[in-house]
Amino acid sequence: MDKDVLKSLIQYKSNEMIPSTQLIRKSKLVFDSIQNKDIEKAVILRDGKPSFILMDFKKYEEIIDYFLNKNISIDSELELLEEINTKEKEVKISKEIKQDINKQKEEKKSSLLEKLDSIEGIINNDKTNVQENLKDFWE
Repeated sequence: MDKDVLKSLIQYKSNEMIPSTQLIRKSKLVFDSIQNKDIEKAVILRDGKPSFILMDFKKYEEIIDYFLNKNISIDSELELLEEINTKEKEVKISKEIKQDINKQKEEKKSSLLEKLDSIEGIINNDKTNVQENLKDFWE
C-alpha cells in the first residue's frame, strides 16, 4: 500500500464528515457511498467532533496488512541492529583486551630492560673496582 493512500485514509475531507444524526437518517446512502467508492471513508461526528470512521472492510484489511508487514520488517531490522551492536561491543572489548595485554607486555619489557641495565651497571662497577684493586695491589 502506498504512503499517499494511507495518508488519505488517515486524513479526512469535509465531504467525508457526517454528523451522527445524519448517519441514522441516511445510513443506506452513507453505506452505498462508501461501497461505490464515492468516498473512501465516512468520519462520523458527535457534537461536531470526529468520533469514529466507517470504511470498506477490504480497505481496512489492506491497512492492517500493510502495518503488520511494516512492523514485522521493523522488528527484524531492530533485531539485526541489536545483533550488530552486540558484535561491535564484542570487537571493542576484544581490542581493549589486546591493548591491555600489549601494554602489560611493554611495561614488563621496559621493567626487565631497566633491571638488566642496572645489573650491567653493577657488573661494570664491580669490574672497575676489581681492576682498580688489582692495580693497587700490583703497585
